[in-house]
Amino acid sequence: MKTLQSLCSHVRLAGLLLFAALIIGCVSDKDKAWLELEEAVEKEAKALPQQINEEMLVTEIKLNDDMLVMTFSVISDDENMTPEMFRSNRETFKSAILSAGLSDTESRHILELCKAAEVQMKIVLKFPLQSQTVEVVVPVNEIDEALQGTLAAGDDNSDSDSLAAGDEEEDEFEQARTALRGQMPTMRSQLPMVIEDGMTWTGVSYDGDNVTYVYTMDEEKIGGSVSQVYEGQQALLKNNIKVNFQGGDNTVKAFLQTCIQAGSGLIYSFVGDTTGESVSVRFKPSELANLL
Repeated sequence: MKTLQSLCSHVRLAGLLLFAALIIGCVSDKDKAWLELEEAVEKEAKALPQQINEEMLVTEIKLNDDMLVMTFSVISDDENMTPEMFRSNRETFKSAILSAGLSDTESRHILELCKAAEVQMKIVLKFPLQSQTVEVVVPVNEIDEALQGTLAAGDDNSDSDSLAAGDEEEDEFEQARTALRGQMPTMRSQLPMVIEDGMTWTGVSYDGDNVTYVYTMDEEKIGGSVSQVYEGQQALLKNNIKVNFQGGDNTVKAFLQTCIQAGSGLIYSFVGDTTGESVSVRFKPSELANLL
């Protein structure tokens, strides 16, 4: 069975590796937005094709270099739905697509990510019956203008000052959560990673309430099931993780501050590879504040 000293060693190594991952993960806001945009687009693509009205359906959404490409297919036999009509009314079509996107929460989020990642849009409209295609490009500044126009339209309130203050707090909260979500792909790209013989860092996730780090333990090598070896040792585990955080540099402190702003805690979960048993340690946001 692993000794208490070896257990502490595991946590110290895990802490050091976590800090390394955080440093690698500290990319620019633009890069974070790009990573989150990739995830959002991948999620949307899985739901396609999808009919949006009687006239057309969305068949594809993808990222191509610095451009988000959305492809629509016209399925209507209406004589007015012609390539020529859309070519002569490109701006109207563009505005209609942006307005529809702004009215949907997930689509609006994608537009916001496009703005943050400086990714322009290309709308491709295919006419299968005529074997023709119409394309419309929406530059980043026009995406920004559409977003700002919607915000301005909704700011007609006599209590605008208090609302603005509330919006600022909400923005800080959401920005912190977006930053945490943006770090996940970078961390996951390094996994699985062996921390020590018998311990492998296999997962990291963020659900809005907690950032969770998962370590898979080789129960044969640690001398028993996870519950047998680690049960009752949560206080010691937690203390050693605290030491790692308190000895961290500005990058670590910035990460903790982001967690606090997002109202999110940290969970370290140690899972047995054979039994599936787990022992976890959690830091509440209030506890993280004491580590700064």
